[in-house]
Amino acid sequence: MIKFFRKIRYKLLSRTRIRKYLVYAVGEIVLVVIGILIALQINNWNEQRKSQILSHEMVLELKSGIKSDLKELNRLLDSQKGILKSQVIISNWLKSDTSFDDSLSFHFLKTYMTSDYTVNYADYETLKKFGLRRIPNDSLRISIANLYEVKYPTFIKYTEIYQNFLDKLLGSTPEHFNELNYTKTTMRPLDIFSLKEDGVYTYNLNSLKNFNQLLIFQGQRLMSDIQKANSKF
Repeated sequence: MIKFFRKIRYKLLSRTRIRKYLVYAVGEIVLVVIGILIALQINNWNEQRKSQILSHEMVLELKSGIKSDLKELNRLLDSQKGILKSQVIISNWLKSDTSFDDSLSFHFLKTYMTSDYTVNYADYETLKKFGLRRIPNDSLRISIANLYEVKYPTFIKYTEIYQNFLDKLLGSTPEHFNELNYTKTTMRPLDIFSLKEDGVYTYNLNSLKNFNQLLIFQGQRLMSDIQKANSKF
């Protein structure tokens, strides 16, 4: 093709048809420019298509991660509700005049349990790196950013505060119990009267119980936020 145009150009020059040659030369340049523009446009289309595929894959991975976070939160709430039930039983027993029953060993043991909550930030961080604008839905994008930047960190902070309350209770435990064994229900008070009269121990246990109620409430709110975000995908 190049040789063909070159022969035409030489032929026009040899006949000194300058005007026609100039018209031909301009036309040749225009054809080259058009070819370049078409090639660039095709390249842009390909890049946009690759970008759209990558965005779709990242959003799907994020959706899968959010579902996993929801399942993990469900597990934590079920666990904390069971712990709260035991904490209420022990709290009521401390206020009562009843003696120690062996069934209370299980509830004392469960009172000291806790549940961790971890969030997988990897998919979100990857999406942030490439740009949250890859999520075309404005409402979904705002919900996801709010979930990872505000809601998750806030709830994790609540779990850390709960652990602080538990640590305080643990601090006043050794003087009242024979052991703290998480595999056997053999935990029993050394002196029932001394335990019930210990205002610090009762305060720490009730504080832990009350904050557990708040933790569960915040977890339920987070669950609602996760479900709302998940429904927008």
